[in-house]
Amino acid sequence: MAESSANKRLLPAAAIVAAVIGIVATAIVSVRVMDRWKKIRQYADYSSRLADMERVAERGNDAVNLFREIPNPKPVSLADLLKETFPDQKYDSTEQPQRETTIPGWSLRQVEVSFPEIELTRLAVFMEKAESQRPPWRMESCTIRAVSQSGGIGYAKLVFNALEKSE
Repeated sequence: MAESSANKRLLPAAAIVAAVIGIVATAIVSVRVMDRWKKIRQYADYSSRLADMERVAERGNDAVNLFREIPNPKPVSLADLLKETFPDQKYDSTEQPQRETTIPGWSLRQVEVSFPEIELTRLAVFMEKAESQRPPWRMESCTIRAVSQSGGIGYAKLVFNALEKSE
């Protein structure tokens, strides 16, 4: 009988010890699961970024392939295009030295054109002409300020870029 009463007293203590061990084990497993979850999440984010980079690279490769198919790999002279579009217009044009690109065999040309006074509607015609060439001139930046109260006339500074096949 004494033995039975001792077992009855030890039973609650054993249950408490088992519960504490269970709680500690659960906490340890939870921490490990959270660490693994973070790693899985990082891998998923990393995979997503890689997939995005792959899509961007594919678009870049598609663009390079389009440029390779252009019969004349040099852009039309922007100076000639300016003279054709604005035979009587005053403007300044500065071409920056060509820069190498990350695309082997291609370089980047950059031209800055500024008009002290221009009818803004005529400016839009020029911008459309420059961007419709093959290979195209792409506008990198455009600054326009009004120079008169009457409207429609302003100062404009445009910066264009074009890819050109290196020789």
